[in-house]
Amino acid sequence: MFNDSMEKCSKSLKTIQKNLSMLAVFQRENYKGAIRREVMNHPDFKRENIYSSIENEVAEIKRVFPKAFGKKPFYTDLVNEIANEDQAADKETLREKVLASLEIKDSKPKAPVRTINSKDLLMNTVVTLGPISPILAQMYVKLEENFDLLFYVKKTFFRKLAAALKKALNIPEKERICTIPVTDQKTGNKSMQKIKVNELMDEVDNKKRIYAGIAVKGPEYEKIASASESAIVNFINKQITENQTLFTNINALDDYFTANVEILLRPKVKGLKIDLSSYRNAIINVNKKRGEYVSLREESEQMRKLGISSNVKQI
Repeated sequence: MFNDSMEKCSKSLKTIQKNLSMLAVFQRENYKGAIRREVMNHPDFKRENIYSSIENEVAEIKRVFPKAFGKKPFYTDLVNEIANEDQAADKETLREKVLASLEIKDSKPKAPVRTINSKDLLMNTVVTLGPISPILAQMYVKLEENFDLLFYVKKTFFRKLAAALKKALNIPEKERICTIPVTDQKTGNKSMQKIKVNELMDEVDNKKRIYAGIAVKGPEYEKIASASESAIVNFINKQITENQTLFTNINALDDYFTANVEILLRPKVKGLKIDLSSYRNAIINVNKKRGEYVSLREESEQMRKLGISSNVKQI
């Protein structure tokens, strides 16, 4: 403890001595500056006599000094420095030395300026939609099987024949509808939601296809990349909202299948909990990336309004 204290005292002493030395330099130059302002600009100061020699300048300053400062101490060595800075052969060097001694140096290194392309950051957010595609593809298969179990009808010969004829004539299948209890993720309130099976499956299939194209940076990705930043932001916001709604509905359907499929068929129901967990995490990741972009834009805007330069440069 004693050695540690001695070391700290030694460091503190060096810091104090350094600061006192800097203060002494400042006080010397402040004194010289006051002479130039008050004495050499005094009405009685005769400039025409001072530039014949250093001694004449010192003498003239000494003559007028009491008129400007009264009983303030007169330091001959500092006055000699003034005369040398005005007339000596190396006066330019002396002046540069004075300016260097008064320079305020920033002890803290400046943070490097980070150059960020805001659109690239935004497109990185779009790319995070890609991993959702295989998740939706797997859930699509399970949902299709579970809906078939939920609306199970024994397929007789005549039913199979009717289905084949409808398919051949492009007659759409009758819409299957189920009403399920859905819990709002934010409020916790429950409400009955009417689910149109074909519409739900089409939505899952469309998103799966679009996100697959984004993942491989295909035409879907290129089309989004060619749009303006505001349009891309709107696209991302829309996708997050729609995926959150889709997640809520599929999550409710998972429980609905277990409770409403005929007892003998329930062992065949495909569970969706693991897929839903992956789906939730993927949505959170997209939301997080969007948040990074929004934060960057808001930070830059606030800095601009306050007139403060940021260490982040957007291009």
